[in-house]
Amino acid sequence: RIEDVRGLRSRQFAEDSSPMAHPIRPESYISMDNFYTSTVYSKGAEVVGMYRTWLGSEGFKKGLKLYFERHDGSAVTCDDFRNAMADANDVDLSAFDRWYSQAGTPRVTVAAQQYDPSTKTYSLTLQQSLPSQQSEDATSSLPLPIPVTIGLLHRTTGQEILPSTVLKFTEKEQTFTFQNIEMSPVLSILRDFSAPVQVISSPPESMTGDEELIFLMAHDTDSFNKWDAGNRYYTRLILSLAEGSESIDQCVVPESFIEAIRIILQSAGNAGVDQSLTAYALQLPDLTTLLNQMKKIDIDRLVAARKAVKKAVAERLRAELMKVYEATAAKEGAVYEFSPQEVGRRRLHSTCLDFLSSIDSGRIAAKLAKKQFDSANCMTDKLSSLACLVSCSGRLGLELGCVQDKEEALSKFYTDAGSNALVVNKWFAIQAMADYDGVLDDVKRLKTHPDFTISNPNRARSLISTFCGNLAHFHSPDGQGYRFLTDSVLEIDRVNPQVAARMVSSFAQWKKFDVIRAELMRLELEKILAAESLSSDTFEVVNRCLKK
Repeated sequence: RIEDVRGLRSRQFAEDSSPMAHPIRPESYISMDNFYTSTVYSKGAEVVGMYRTWLGSEGFKKGLKLYFERHDGSAVTCDDFRNAMADANDVDLSAFDRWYSQAGTPRVTVAAQQYDPSTKTYSLTLQQSLPSQQSEDATSSLPLPIPVTIGLLHRTTGQEILPSTVLKFTEKEQTFTFQNIEMSPVLSILRDFSAPVQVISSPPESMTGDEELIFLMAHDTDSFNKWDAGNRYYTRLILSLAEGSESIDQCVVPESFIEAIRIILQSAGNAGVDQSLTAYALQLPDLTTLLNQMKKIDIDRLVAARKAVKKAVAERLRAELMKVYEATAAKEGAVYEFSPQEVGRRRLHSTCLDFLSSIDSGRIAAKLAKKQFDSANCMTDKLSSLACLVSCSGRLGLELGCVQDKEEALSKFYTDAGSNALVVNKWFAIQAMADYDGVLDDVKRLKTHPDFTISNPNRARSLISTFCGNLAHFHSPDGQGYRFLTDSVLEIDRVNPQVAARMVSSFAQWKKFDVIRAELMRLELEKILAAESLSSDTFEVVNRCLKK
């Protein structure tokens, strides 16, 4: 579930906040090929999941049974699915149609929390809004039916006062009241990410926002919200640095948060601990997710802030990270095993290596990565160690023989891949996503590699699209990354307009960047638009980006 939500927040929320925003069921288009998007697929899937949350498992099963009885073997619409759900459960679900016809990511705001000790009642007031690309207020949108799953926790012990309960939130503002609540609780909201919305919360009385998140990290009984609390804390910390005016070099991570992470690391080897969840709890939100929350994007400060927070955590917890890294290493001679436990062990092992790469300029991690790569018995360990080695070696240069180690590892990985196209794609992508000065020069060199074929969609995406997702380098202030994308788009457009159009979306949020970068991106969009014989696919996306 965490992977699903990370992808949704990174890609679909970004789409919703760009000129490419569109409803799940677009009303008009030039080329339908441009709507095989994360909004249609990922957000559309979330809405299907909301029916299950709204109706309950049994109600959802009844709806599915009727749906297949009516439509098995036939072409169907979103309305057909909704009508089957409604008829099977004898409920009115007509308002769910708004999820398909209104664009944008809804915001759910915790407007008020009140506890009355004399009556032992707790009241929660929620508000909803639907900002659009055209207006931050967007008061014209109709309220959506939003299933908001909540729990209430004892503010001292963390035990549940109220187990997971689904609130059917259908108005612009709505108050929910709960009886027999023995004390003022801590709210756990949007459990298991019960709807594709952004939550704007306020801490309970006598708690700061930071204290609330650290409490939820330690005590929330919902695994998703436990992870999300740490993710939100990281986000708040990084954005406060990025959007502030103080020197990022002076980054200080609060001791309470360091201790919370320390406890997570120290308990990583305990019986019954899910090491996948431990790994996710440690990981920082990615740059795309972070910049989606900035009204005006300062990419230089954002990149620097994220690196500073990661480095500060790694430096304070170096010993604990190293201990967990060593404890989660594959045993010598171990045979590869695919199981939840082994997946978690490998994920945590890779996460610790990633943190260690941020300290001492990557010297420690470069040595560990080379050893891990040489002994790896599976693709997961190879990929994580190679990615670390490529980035660290790029920063360290000739020091410690890193360049030779990197070249040897890349050569071995490529040779071992043989004719497996998917593995070769990984080889291109790792190099395109590397973090060191001059990475674009290496990407351009890889574009001339004998195994790079621009007419092959997956191969083109593995190098070009991956580099565009390497935000620190794609958004280099000299504009070289933008020009590289434009040249690639125009080349690909002649053979595969769908892929070219999708790549243009890397420019979609150009208006949110600083004046210099915004103008550089605008000029590249104008250059693409002016190209002769431009496909209708690419024309539509460029036109939407420019709002022509």
